[in-house]
Amino acid sequence: MKNFKKYIFLSLISLLTVISCQKWDEYKDVIPNGNKVYPGIDTAIIYQAGYNRALLAWKASPDQRVARYTVYWNNKMDSLVVNAVSHNPKDTVKALVGNLSEGFFTFIIHSFDAHGQKSVPVEKNNIRIYGPIYQKSLLNRDVKEVHYNADNKEITINFNPADEGNAYTQLSYITLNNNTSRVNVPADQESIVINDRKKGAKIYYQSFYKPTAVVIDLFGTVAKDSIVITD
Repeated sequence: MKNFKKYIFLSLISLLTVISCQKWDEYKDVIPNGNKVYPGIDTAIIYQAGYNRALLAWKASPDQRVARYTVYWNNKMDSLVVNAVSHNPKDTVKALVGNLSEGFFTFIIHSFDAHGQKSVPVEKNNIRIYGPIYQKSLLNRDVKEVHYNADNKEITINFNPADEGNAYTQLSYITLNNNTSRVNVPADQESIVINDRKKGAKIYYQSFYKPTAVVIDLFGTVAKDSIVITD
């Protein structure tokens, strides 16, 4: 029984040693001798959503040795290099990552010095990338009613409450001067009056959405709807 307990104990020690070595192997290229300080990097990464793209941003590292940053995704199969042009932490480093498929991504960021030595990784997980699937789910804001005043040619359009994420609804029509007018109706605005529409011209409307609070792209509905006025 003593030999068996000794065997179990030695096995556990060996297992912990292997795990420790694996963990050390993961970071030994960052701190090879355990006492070197390698390039610094800000850990507070923010992002803005876009159409098949994302904008990542973080504060510039005050570490003067930082020469560049590299953003990785798709299990580090894809990457983007951003040169360090400032070491003032009041400045912001931005990385615009494009050509992304719709879905969720994890981004890993390292800073590098001039000799290629890199910082510990900073990860931003579960970043949702929006695209045509999200766009197809969007609907134009419903028109509640339309009033036409034949005397002064004014058209009053009343809308139902906007859906969540709606930024504005854009109206477009031909004016009396044969120009195209575009007017945005914010989500919190319930009605609008138009008095310069050319007779017989349709009024088209299309809603635009923000999938998150801060975005680099607005998402318009796939198609416009129209209002026909008999005059």
